[in-house]
Amino acid sequence: ANSLVRGVVINRASSIGLDFQGASGGSVVEGSYFGLDYAGAAISSIGAYAVLVSSSSITVGGALPAARNIISGSGSVALYLNGVSGAVVRGNYIGTDAAGANDRFNGSFAVYSSGALSPIIGGAGAGEGNLISGADFGIGLYLNGSGELVQGNRIGTDSTGTSAIPNSIGVAATGSTGILLGGTAAGAGNLISGNLNWGVQVSSAPAMLIQGNRIGTRPDGLTA
Repeated sequence: ANSLVRGVVINRASSIGLDFQGASGGSVVEGSYFGLDYAGAAISSIGAYAVLVSSSSITVGGALPAARNIISGSGSVALYLNGVSGAVVRGNYIGTDAAGANDRFNGSFAVYSSGALSPIIGGAGAGEGNLISGADFGIGLYLNGSGELVQGNRIGTDSTGTSAIPNSIGVAATGSTGILLGGTAAGAGNLISGNLNWGVQVSSAPAMLIQGNRIGTRPDGLTA
């Protein structure tokens, strides 16, 4: 519990790069590269999951640039929230290089939340949003999760929000309840653009609220 992982490079794992299990709540992962070389530029891949979180109250990233993790080059899922509660994912670049300018493809999902309770992915504050691009699914919210808060992210673009680094599907929600995607507060809306198929795909997600997002535009909301 309450461990700190900071400033490390983890790559070339055949299965999992970093795995939090059991009573590791309160831990923080920040300022690290997963699935890339030490310069954050070239893929040095991880076989299955770059970061697997199976313990509650883990924070991955943060609002300051120094806290940003770059999580890319995974064979299956970059960041897997597995049945946890209270996880916070903020300020990360997932599926790109360290500059947020080029595709460093993750396999199936950039962020996969399965049965998670009240995870926060992004945030309305400065620097809290994640860049989530270059995967089959940008964010997947699945399997009896509830209360997911997804705000302030750029999904399917580069870090500027003006060029596409596409996911096939930006956000997919299936079998999860009470999701808030966006919101009315300043900075709460997500930019979901440049994706190849669906921007947002919703199936059997009761009480989901989609609000205040820009879907298919640049950040100005005026140009494609």
